[in-house]
Amino acid sequence: MDQNESIFELKLDNESQTHLAESARWAKIMAIVGFIFVGLFVLVGLVMMVGMSAAASAFGGTQFPAVFGIVYIALAGLYFFPTLYLFRFAKYSKTATETNDQETLRMGISNLKSMFKFMGIMTLVVIGLYAVIFIFAIVGGVMSWL
Repeated sequence: MDQNESIFELKLDNESQTHLAESARWAKIMAIVGFIFVGLFVLVGLVMMVGMSAAASAFGGTQFPAVFGIVYIALAGLYFFPTLYLFRFAKYSKTATETNDQETLRMGISNLKSMFKFMGIMTLVVIGLYAVIFIFAIVGGVMSWL
């Protein structure tokens, strides 16, 4: 038996197919909004890099404010990938519900899995960073009493 074959065949009934099609429409809307926000983050990052650097140099400051712009662009890069996965889920799922193509549905579900995996890993990384910050805050508070 092939690894990809299953002894059970999963089928979508009409109601499930309708729910999937509606989910794909909403996912597409959310992905488009996500792409707009990615673009805005990049634009704000560039404006911050140029504007804050110009202002800092005009007043004899350092180039440190440009770091904020770089952070915005990095956040845009991180936000781009789950948005792309969501868009692909929407595209493939819509096509799959219209054509009843199992392989296209598999690709859509695979992109949904990738989006959740990416977001899950990012959530764990952020929770880990919060834990490290919390520990440093406690250690710093204890050290300030000594």
